[in-house]
Amino acid sequence: MKANRYILFVVLGLFLTISFSTGCKKSSSENNNPTGPVTGNTSIVGTWMLTKISVPGANNTKTDYTPQQAGVMIVWTFRSDNTGQVSVTDSAGTTTNKGTYTFSNNNISLKDTSGQTLQIPVTFTSNNSFTMLTNIDVDGTPTTATLEFTRQASKRWDFY
Repeated sequence: MKANRYILFVVLGLFLTISFSTGCKKSSSENNNPTGPVTGNTSIVGTWMLTKISVPGANNTKTDYTPQQAGVMIVWTFRSDNTGQVSVTDSAGTTTNKGTYTFSNNNISLKDTSGQTLQIPVTFTSNNSFTMLTNIDVDGTPTTATLEFTRQASKRWDFY
């Protein structure tokens, strides 16, 4: 099981490293300080850290892993100038991808430096937490894992 979990998170890390780069467009209608679950647009500007990984199992069960258990750390930084980055750290080291993004209707549209664009739907579970789905392979079986990210305390250098 430990080998399977390692392979799962190596694949997850590679998927995120290759596919994602970030940034954000902020509209005047976005709310920087929402309270409770978000039902419309909200500001995604800030730093978001992976805090939980949920992997479905047999018989409608799921297993939750911390980033430490999975051996991976993922940090998104969305800046107000529509630029950002994602950093993935695992046993192979840290890989950082940069790019631009827009955010509208709970959908992040990412464009990396090569010009490739990726659409990522997110679900806000509170004003400081969102989830996204990612496709992974577990022992040769495709499945969808849920990644939960939590907004980190604001730091001056997050908003330049």
